[in-house]
Amino acid sequence: ARRKVVAFTSPYYRYEQQLAVRIADAGKYATLSDLRGRPVATLKGAQSNDELLEAGWTPELLIQRDNSQQPYDDLISKRADAVLQEDIITRYYTLKDSRIHVVARTFSPNVYGAAFRLEDGALRARVDEELAHMKADGTLGAIYEEWGLWTPSQTTIGVAKGSAAPRIAAPVRWLDS
Repeated sequence: ARRKVVAFTSPYYRYEQQLAVRIADAGKYATLSDLRGRPVATLKGAQSNDELLEAGWTPELLIQRDNSQQPYDDLISKRADAVLQEDIITRYYTLKDSRIHVVARTFSPNVYGAAFRLEDGALRARVDEELAHMKADGTLGAIYEEWGLWTPSQTTIGVAKGSAAPRIAAPVRWLDS
């Protein structure tokens, strides 16, 4: 539906959905089906909401929040029994929180791409060209490694594991005619 109103670049990051539960519930909730009928916190407008609705959750069992931290606050305060978000978000918000258990199994892969106005096709094409170079030469992979975001699944969208120093791109001329 979004492709009707914006133009996307090629994918630059592959993610999967990931559950997080309270540490005390680590043995109780290991899969999405274990949580059936329980309240789950999510980020408003995220793919996780669609995943839960498709899995049989009713809207009143979705606790949708405006920022990525709030679902974890709901989990800790027991307003939700789990959080469902993209693995990249889950890692960031749970890495140093010993109260939260991250369920290792991920599911429902998808990708991020940058969105451009439909009339900005030339700019989108230039960004796509640069992304292709960064993916192929390891620059993007190196950035992901540096920030702890690398996962082997990045290779499925053409991102080479980074080992070379990031390459310096030619500046983008924003006002090209």
